[in-house]
Amino acid sequence: GALRHIGALTRGLSRKATIQRHLMPIMVRWFADGSDPDYALLAFRRISERLGDTSWFLRMLRDSSGAAESLTRLLSSSRYIGELLEWIP
Repeated sequence: GALRHIGALTRGLSRKATIQRHLMPIMVRWFADGSDPDYALLAFRRISERLGDTSWFLRMLRDSSGAAESLTRLLSSSRYIGELLEWIP
């Protein structure tokens, strides 16, 4: 399942896929350090699909490694936060 999520996030030639291809290796390590890495990856995919076309989301992930790390740590430690971020970013 994790490979399907990673493939869906990084497939294609879009700006979104290009940025996520660069971020995914380090983010997967951060997900793995959390308590629920599988859910974190799923939640990140859902959030990325919902917000990936907005300029601020990709810019935040690309330009701020601290923000990207905080997001991965939050997603891997709390299902509640993952669901909230999906609907109320």
